[in-house]
Formats: sequence, structure tokens, C-alpha cells
Amino acid sequence: MNVDDGSALMAYSFRRKDTTSRADALFAYASLRDRSGTRTFAPADVAFEPIEHWTSPRTRARYPVAMRIRVGDRVFETRPLMPDQEPRQPTKR
Repeated sequence: MNVDDGSALMAYSFRRKDTTSRADALFAYASLRDRSGTRTFAPADVAFEPIEHWTSPRTRARYPVAMRIRVGDRVFETRPLMPDQEPRQPTKR
């Protein structure tokens, strides 16, 4: 994400199926680029916390759609413009 202060964050986490806890993360990574350069963070320094979920009316699947992301001593929050981003199956003709 591009941040208002001119920095840029790349962060991701691989987690076990149907879990949201940090303890269940298989791997986490983040890099933060600012004017002084790029800093990478160890998995222990990266945490994702869902702060809002959305449930699909089509599949009843529950998705985390807003996240609080802790990277080192900084905290970022993401919120979707529209929560329904579930892939749709192509219609048969």
C-alpha cells in the first residue's frame, strides 16, 4: 500500500485454513520503504488482526475484509471500498 507520508508497505501472511489467530500463521513478511531505504521485518514483527468480517449471501463463506496490520512499531488499517470481492463462478450458457 502507498501511505500518505510517502512510504510504501508490502505485507502478507500465509495462514492455516479457517483460522485468524497470529499463532496459526505459517509465515508472515513485511517490507517498508521510505526515504531512508527499505526495511524488512521478521515474521515475529508482523501481525494481521481482522477488525471486520463480511459473510457472502451466495456461499455463506466468512471473509476478513478490514485488517489491522502491525509492522514493527507501526500500525496500519485497511478497509475495503466494497466488501463483496468474492470470485463468482462463470455462468453456463
